[in-house]
Amino acid sequence: MKIRRLTAALTALIMCASQNCFTASAAVDETNMIFGDVNSNGKVDSNDGKYVSNEIKKQSTEKDDGITDTAWYMGDVDRNGILDEKDVEWFGKYEEYVNDGGEAGLREFITGEPDREDCFDYGSFGDGFTWAVTKDYDLVIGGEGEMPDVGYNWDECPWAYFTQTRKLKRIVIGEGITHISAYMFKNVGTVTEVVLPSTLDTVGEWAFTNCFAIEEVVLPEGTTGVGEYAFANCKSLEKVSIPSTMTTWGSKAFEDNDNLNSLIIADGVTEIGAEAFRGCGSLETLDLPDSISSIGREAFSGCEGLKELKLPAGLNEIGTEAFAGCTSLKAVDLPDSLVKLGDRTFIDCTSLVELTIPGKTEKFGMNNIIGCSGLRALTIENPDCEIDTYRATVSDMLTIYGFSGSTAEEAASKLHVDFEVIEGENGALADGEISEGLTWTLNNRGTLIIKGKGSVPDFASDDETMWRKYADRITTVIIDGEVGSIGSRAFQDCTNLKNISLPDTVASFGENAFSGCGKLQTFEVPSALTAVGAGAFADCKSLYKLYFPDGLKEIKKAAFAGSGMYFVEIPDNVEAVEAEAFDRMENLYRISVGSSKTVLEGNADNFASRYVIVETADGSNAKKFADKNGLIYLCATGRDAEIASGPAGEECWWILMADGTLRIVGSGHMYNWGEQTVTGEEIKAPMGGLSPWDYCIEMRRAARTFLQPVNNVEIENGILSVGSNSFAYDRILESVEIPDSVEIIGADAFRGCTALRSAKLPEGLITIGDHAFAECPELETQLPGNVAEIGEGAFENNLAMDTVTVPESVRRIGSSAFSMSGLKDITILSPDCEIADSPSTISSGYSAPGGVPADAGNTGTAAAGAVSGYGYQGVIHGYSGSTAEKYAEKYGYKFEAIGEGATVSTEGTTVPGKEIVKGDANGDGKVNVSDAVTVLQYIANQSKYPMNDSGKAAADCDGEPGITGGDALAIQRIDAGIDL
Repeated sequence: MKIRRLTAALTALIMCASQNCFTASAAVDETNMIFGDVNSNGKVDSNDGKYVSNEIKKQSTEKDDGITDTAWYMGDVDRNGILDEKDVEWFGKYEEYVNDGGEAGLREFITGEPDREDCFDYGSFGDGFTWAVTKDYDLVIGGEGEMPDVGYNWDECPWAYFTQTRKLKRIVIGEGITHISAYMFKNVGTVTEVVLPSTLDTVGEWAFTNCFAIEEVVLPEGTTGVGEYAFANCKSLEKVSIPSTMTTWGSKAFEDNDNLNSLIIADGVTEIGAEAFRGCGSLETLDLPDSISSIGREAFSGCEGLKELKLPAGLNEIGTEAFAGCTSLKAVDLPDSLVKLGDRTFIDCTSLVELTIPGKTEKFGMNNIIGCSGLRALTIENPDCEIDTYRATVSDMLTIYGFSGSTAEEAASKLHVDFEVIEGENGALADGEISEGLTWTLNNRGTLIIKGKGSVPDFASDDETMWRKYADRITTVIIDGEVGSIGSRAFQDCTNLKNISLPDTVASFGENAFSGCGKLQTFEVPSALTAVGAGAFADCKSLYKLYFPDGLKEIKKAAFAGSGMYFVEIPDNVEAVEAEAFDRMENLYRISVGSSKTVLEGNADNFASRYVIVETADGSNAKKFADKNGLIYLCATGRDAEIASGPAGEECWWILMADGTLRIVGSGHMYNWGEQTVTGEEIKAPMGGLSPWDYCIEMRRAARTFLQPVNNVEIENGILSVGSNSFAYDRILESVEIPDSVEIIGADAFRGCTALRSAKLPEGLITIGDHAFAECPELETQLPGNVAEIGEGAFENNLAMDTVTVPESVRRIGSSAFSMSGLKDITILSPDCEIADSPSTISSGYSAPGGVPADAGNTGTAAAGAVSGYGYQGVIHGYSGSTAEKYAEKYGYKFEAIGEGATVSTEGTTVPGKEIVKGDANGDGKVNVSDAVTVLQYIANQSKYPMNDSGKAAADCDGEPGITGGDALAIQRIDAGIDL
């Protein structure tokens, strides 16, 4: 009896027990088996049938043990994928046949086909098709015409057992077969080779999907189509050959073949299908034949390794996202024949430097270049090209080239990027040979292309370069090939050079290789780079950043001097950075040095600013450089006790500790952070006037390596001033004690310190700057006796202080200085103090009841009963006839006199309300050497060290008119008891 198995289901070995099937878990040893020998005793008889019958009973009672994989494989003699009573019947019939003298084997007895010694298994399927698994584990398919469809039942093909046991090595499709059915060989993960017949016409969808081990696919000439996913996810596939007869592409036909590095498409193919080679990340070069007229949607998207692309001269259309995410693609030469360009064609091509849209292209959307972070030059040759800028985001370093009055010029204006006018058709301006194997071409759009293998040599001077005659016309340099180095002065003083694209093979930049290229912008540094020559990027003013590879070892003298770089990260392998490397870099704010051994040679004398952070490890050579040169040190690890430090002034330093304590040590005046000049030296604040310690904290916050904010301030005695903005908006600082040496608290010094409750102000304090303690709602403090000036808004919006005494020493109170909603009582002891002419100077804030409009001071008229503007509900105390009384009277504020006081005459000076002690210049009731110092300071700088009228009257004690050095001497004589 011959049984034809249409869908012989050996892989029913993996079907569930509820279908009376055994789940295979181990491989069968096919080499020694006898077909039907279930009990492995070397012969086939009714005992094997009994074995199968017993197994059927065990399965019916849900017993999982018993029959082995080999027994199962041999027991399903009718090959229907199920052990059942029909198999048992065959064993009984076969035993009778043998007993009657029959000599054929069990397979021949059942199927009529004799056993084959060269095969493990074989059979037929469909209508006239055969299959066999050879002793070499080749799956050989025979027949003619179209193979039968198996649909989703690919795991029920007759050979599926060998697929599941992962032993098949090769698939051979016999001559005469014209169609490989969908799903037929899906998931055959061990096959390394597929042999296709010359008669093949089509390959069905999913036919070889997930054949992970296949290394090469050669579609024979005559093949016209492949279905979707036909060869998708074949992870080992390295080479694909497409015949000229190919016309039909299923989507994703070769998608996600990670190792595909060779694609040969024969001339005659007219299109590349949608998503055909999407995600083939190892494909580096693509040379399409001239017959190709269209490239489908996403055809090569995600081909991250694609570096070289040759498009055919007759190409008419490129589909949406055709080359999206091709991150290694640096240059694309679109042919003049191109008419249609889909949306987002080159999206996220981060290495793309230059792109030219041909004159026949009808439409171009700026969304084509979204994410092209390296794109610097976009040329649009069609003056009437329809350009869509809607929701387009492009780099501000992009320059658009086009004809005057063109849509390209209009698009550049809308996108706020540079525009350059082009003239005439694109063509070569000059070309030549650099060295053997290395050529150069400069087109009339300013693009210099170097191709081949070798190195750009050193030049003794920039006049010797082949392209020197055209140096001012070069805007873009693209080096395409295996170039090992860029020689000395190769592109020196190419003043219009903006963009560079270099291969990863470049290992060194020679001396002054790009010096004087003032328009050169950021570019991707080759991964092979080991050396940056002297002055290589000197005076590249537009070069804001470069990221160097880990393999960099040498940075020569003045390498970046005068460049526009904001920060420089020095890789660990660099032993030394030679002198002058960072000189004259006006934008530089950070140098990051990873290795503690790296030496920064020279000094910082020619740094554009000392406001430069050196981020490195404590104890490193780089920290020594920072300390020696007065730069800012920031601990690279953030784990040391001393997190950061730097100059706080000409003679003082700041140190930020890990616990949030900030120490100001040394002497002299602190810098005023954020001002453009400090003691004649330009100080650049990189973050809106932040102090350097706050900047270090913010920089680490941005990097998500947080530092403890300043929560405690220790200012060493000897510091003369607290610089402006020093502690502004420190919202956790609760108290501060300012030493007696401090004379000035700068503008905004403690502004916005919302947790600040206590600030001990020193007796020697003379000036409180504008807004110094503004927006400190919890602050309570007292003004010391020598304060001469209280700046504008000094205590504005303070809520806690309800009583203020302004000492007699105060000569000026700025606008809004005491605009505080909680203020109830203010006493001004100086009768002639200058009080800013504004209702806000002393007020309960804006919109207080009985408020006076802010411009009332200009009209001199109070607004009685006003309900908006500044008002004051408290009392102003002062002397009768004083400026305080006049101020209160003008704005309708309540005033109470504190006494008429006698007028005491001293050498022609009258001072109301206070008896003068001869020689007591500082008004402390004593005459000693400090009074002499007060006089000398006043003589030296009256604006910085002012005296009130009482002090002047007391100081003028030498019998001569005016305050002079003689008065200081007279005071010392009084102190010594010589003159009384």
